Amino acid sequence: MSDKDYSLEFKLKAIGKVIFDDYSISAAAAECKVSNIKMYTWLKKHADLAKEKRKHADLRVKAEQAISENKATAMNNQSFNKDSELEVGKSKQTFVN
Repeated sequence: MSDKDYSLEFKLKAIGKVIFDDYSISAAAAECKVSNIKMYTWLKKHADLAKEKRKHADLRVKAEQAISENKATAMNNQSFNKDSELEVGKSKQTFVN
């Protein structure tokens, strides 16, 4: 297969095995069923892009975690506010009676 037959996404995943997952070049090449020379070429050409893409993915994951935590906190606050309102309501009823 020529280099053009592989998508950029495939290339980035392949070299990501070397850069991020501690695969040897030959192990990553074997798993992806490409030659070592192709893997070296892709690493030389796309390593910076792979690192940048991983950085953005990591930031996206952190942002999603922060959003989830904020939603959980907001739900806990709403629950606490409702419980507080009930307690205040009970106190008023007791005081009035």
